[in-house]
Amino acid sequence: MKNKIKVLLCLCFAFAVTVFAANSKEFKISYVNSALNLPNMIEKDQKLFEKEFKKDGYSFQFPHYFSAPDQAKALISGDLDAANAVGAIAVIAALSNGADIKVISMYSRSPKAFFIMTKDPSITNIKSLKGKKIAGPQGTVLHEMLGAALTKNGMSLKDVQHLPMGIDLAFTAMESKTVDAVLLTGAAAQKAKASGARIIADGEGLIGGELVIAVSGKLYRDNPDFAKRLIKVHRQSLEYLKANPEKVYKLASKESGIPENAVKEMASYQDYDPQFSPVDIKNLKSTVKFLLDNKMIKKGIDVDLYFQNID
Repeated sequence: MKNKIKVLLCLCFAFAVTVFAANSKEFKISYVNSALNLPNMIEKDQKLFEKEFKKDGYSFQFPHYFSAPDQAKALISGDLDAANAVGAIAVIAALSNGADIKVISMYSRSPKAFFIMTKDPSITNIKSLKGKKIAGPQGTVLHEMLGAALTKNGMSLKDVQHLPMGIDLAFTAMESKTVDAVLLTGAAAQKAKASGARIIADGEGLIGGELVIAVSGKLYRDNPDFAKRLIKVHRQSLEYLKANPEKVYKLASKESGIPENAVKEMASYQDYDPQFSPVDIKNLKSTVKFLLDNKMIKKGIDVDLYFQNID
């Protein structure tokens, strides 16, 4: 009798392990700390995803990404399940090319957090950028800001030499004097400011500076509840930020290597309202026009259709 009970218990245990293994899955969610995305830092530090999905047997990896186009490509290839804080401009470009991506929430809008900076004393305003070498990421919010600033001053991207490169490389290029100006945000902008660089313009009045949360289309179709719970976790991070700002500033300072006062300054530029507003939609339509006008996409997209909250 005892042996039968032991066998039965072993079978039950084996069944439970099998069910857990069948349900277990590892998800990859992008981690972007270079732009001082505070909710990302909170979610990782407080293990909010692990806590939310503990009973589901899910595990998580948080690969670092430094550009929005790379996040979009990773969603398309399947190397990433969710892009947490991805530039809307990169998502628009991917959708225009038929990418299977689902936008599930707004992340932030922060036009004042994007900068055109220089150490060249001859550059005093946007008009003096004509013919100059400007380094920064292509197909990003920063790139759109440069285009908008030039247009406002009667020029276009054709009037400057834009050298596509990542933010950190752009900062290094400015320090080595191989470029005349740079497009920066986040920690790199604060480091540039500390090293003596001047701000020629920020994105206020030029762009919306929208970041969104997006998942692969397949993940959303197969597991829409998972996507909704990602938003739940994101909102938990916003509640934590509201309740513990000083703790978060200390965390961000440690993560980015910049002083707390600089973190506070950057945080003041951010609007983390997770809902898409009419102003957001208007700005995103302007982004589509920017991409079309500069032949970076061949066809537009229906912003109202693709950029909606799913909850």
